[in-house]
Amino acid sequence: MKHLPKVGTALLIMGMTVFASCENGMEPTERREPSFFSYDDDAALRVDNRTSSRLIAFKGTVTEDTLLGGIPANRNNHALWRNPSLFQSSGSFSVVLVTEADFNANRDSLGILDTQPFARMFAFYNHGTDNPVRHTISISSLLGGMHTVEAINNTNLHAELRIDSRYGQSIGVAAHGGRTLLPFGGIGNTFVFPVFQVFHPVQNTIVDFFPVFPHNRAPFFFSRGFGATAETWILNVQDAWNAIDGTVTLGAAWVTIQNQSTISSVEVLEGTEPQRDMMGTSLFSPGTRRTFSFSMATDVGNAVLSERTFHNLHVGAGMGTEVPVRAGTADGPTSFTLLTDMHYTITVTGSHIDGSLQAVIDLENALQITLDDF
Repeated sequence: MKHLPKVGTALLIMGMTVFASCENGMEPTERREPSFFSYDDDAALRVDNRTSSRLIAFKGTVTEDTLLGGIPANRNNHALWRNPSLFQSSGSFSVVLVTEADFNANRDSLGILDTQPFARMFAFYNHGTDNPVRHTISISSLLGGMHTVEAINNTNLHAELRIDSRYGQSIGVAAHGGRTLLPFGGIGNTFVFPVFQVFHPVQNTIVDFFPVFPHNRAPFFFSRGFGATAETWILNVQDAWNAIDGTVTLGAAWVTIQNQSTISSVEVLEGTEPQRDMMGTSLFSPGTRRTFSFSMATDVGNAVLSERTFHNLHVGAGMGTEVPVRAGTADGPTSFTLLTDMHYTITVTGSHIDGSLQAVIDLENALQITLDDF
């Protein structure tokens, strides 16, 4: 299980505009070159770049005016500056990434890179927060090559395109209301799974909705065989939406843990595995809450179950202090069924110190999660 992200490995990024590098920590001043400085005290977004490339980010298209900033290779928790001229209100957009080498080689004709990017991805800026969540850049090795995927997306949602499964690596994002060209290096049979992405303002994270067929809840995918000579594949995201008749799923149930214990920081475990947030932390303090996503996917055909029975959810303060999660009351059953696309609450009270720690899940007042909620 993963703390609400995303479900799967997503390519998420936001950024800043072009400013002085401020390597000495001084206030930024406007200039033409991108900054690779990490603006930890005024971040629009924090990024883990798990590629070996130094990247330059642009907002929407590759122009001087949309230049956001630089991201060092293999760098974790890199903070992109909150530029007030670009980040005035919350909203989603696509980000175009190019390598620093390509940027420098085409410095006087940046528009060329708009059709030859390193990657495209979905982003959301949440105004009025410190944007603490770290987003991961993880690129499919098939991105780039002699073929072209021409993605047309006339829906009102961004769609990330993933290879081989809905949790597969991304080859980029088809921004809503437009046409996106993605270089592609695959040969042979290719399966592309579109995943619609929206922003959840309360959880402060990007959420994936998977298009599924209504009759069997199997994920929608496009397929094509690529040869050894250059080809262009026109992929219309609207076809996916029409085929599923608007049927989408989180592929999961959400569970919010409210820590009302008197002393203890707590964590939630499925079996012996603690659930962790995007910072890798599992314990969270009294008086706080944390939301996790529990997968409903099957191992057969990647279909999504409509429900799943849990026997081994526990809450504890660590070091063997776990108690079972019980349904309804403090002496309720420890086996219970969660429904897909529903949001449940577990309330934790007491303390592990005096043995009064307990965790109760409310099954009666769960809320259904739909796209209309976003």
